Amino acid sequence: MTARWSRAMAPFALADLALVALAWWAAFWLRFNFEMPDEYLDMALATMPWAVGCMALGLAVARVHRQAWRYVGLADLRQLAWGALLGTLAATAGIMVMRYPGFARSVFPLFGVLALVLLTGARALWRTLAERRAGPLAPGQTPLLIVGTLEEADQALRAIKGTALWHVAGIVSPNEEDAGRSLHNVSVVGATPALGVVAQALQVRSVLLASPPGAALRREVLLRWSGSGLNLLSMPVADHWLSATAPDLRKVELEDLLGRPPWCWTRATSPNGCPARRCW
Repeated sequence: MTARWSRAMAPFALADLALVALAWWAAFWLRFNFEMPDEYLDMALATMPWAVGCMALGLAVARVHRQAWRYVGLADLRQLAWGALLGTLAATAGIMVMRYPGFARSVFPLFGVLALVLLTGARALWRTLAERRAGPLAPGQTPLLIVGTLEEADQALRAIKGTALWHVAGIVSPNEEDAGRSLHNVSVVGATPALGVVAQALQVRSVLLASPPGAALRREVLLRWSGSGLNLLSMPVADHWLSATAPDLRKVELEDLLGRPPWCWTRATSPNGCPARRCW
């Protein structure tokens, strides 16, 4: 497994080192307004291995090399920033100990900022290209509308992201001022009163109610759109969600409208012959 991981991640690690080296040279060029004297050109060349090595050490301490560029998120970027800070401090200490005469100390903060920008930009570009290659709607996926506030839609999008069952075609928000905004590259396509028109325009029949059971928005949608031909769905409760292998959306039941606690039913034919209990 370790060898397989090394082969898979080696190109990304080499790309990081190349970007760090580019950041070191760019820091010198920016320090001297793109007119670097010859003596500093030699100094930049001589110190580059130390700078790249120290930055690589800082990134390794922060475990940046374990990141999957395809799924990089905010937590990964914070980890990357911490590694860049450690690498910058290590490069500053290591190169200053060698006492290069006339070394421009302002190169160090420029180096740290540029390294962070380049490393972050590379990951963001890679994820953007990977998601674009995935296409808007994969075969076998069902288009889906999410109804809820931006906060509720954010949680729902994180939960069903990457599933092979559903493709989120848009968000319907109860706040009209959210129209035109986007969340995780999914647009807010309308307000709740226009749910039927939006679903018809996008040719979507499945609607996920992201609001919790008993919420006013959920009751409004259920009372207005039940029996309209829309397939109203709800997220499962946490216990079932953690034991599932994929987002198992279910149809909305009467208890969701009334705001009652999740109900359970007993199935007498479990695999081991004992009664099985399942809750939603």
